[in-house]
Amino acid sequence: LIARDGIAYVIGGRRGGRTAVRLGGKDDAIDNVIWSESGGSYVPSPVFHEGHLYWINDKGIASCVDAKTGKEVNTKRIRGSFYASIVLIGDKLYAVSRFEGTYVLKATPEFEQIALNKLSDDSDFSGSPAVSDGELFIRSDESLYCIAAE
Repeated sequence: LIARDGIAYVIGGRRGGRTAVRLGGKDDAIDNVIWSESGGSYVPSPVFHEGHLYWINDKGIASCVDAKTGKEVNTKRIRGSFYASIVLIGDKLYAVSRFEGTYVLKATPEFEQIALNKLSDDSDFSGSPAVSDGELFIRSDESLYCIAAE
């Protein structure tokens, strides 16, 4: 769920749909639906950037959707399985895959890959990363890592 400018963007669930709902309504929520489409993400959550919603589903399909219409702008296959939600830092998306490493992508519909960073930890990275004070926290099922600029 992402709330922005009075709209809640709900993405996910077993069927993987996506819906935008106007917040603050007094009647049935159905009356406040702006758009509703099939195709979403079962596990990872999206981020909002410059009028688009971005996510990578658990099967490694990166999606970019127009937030105003709900229509798909682009999809791209990213190698790996993803349970962690992507994070947006500046104009870059950081996508932590379970076993392939962390993809750094431009936050544009083309998902241009900037880097693939892999730690020497072969365990499962299923947790979503966290960002605080310029530091990126990534955890596996065995360790917690803090990555920061010098």
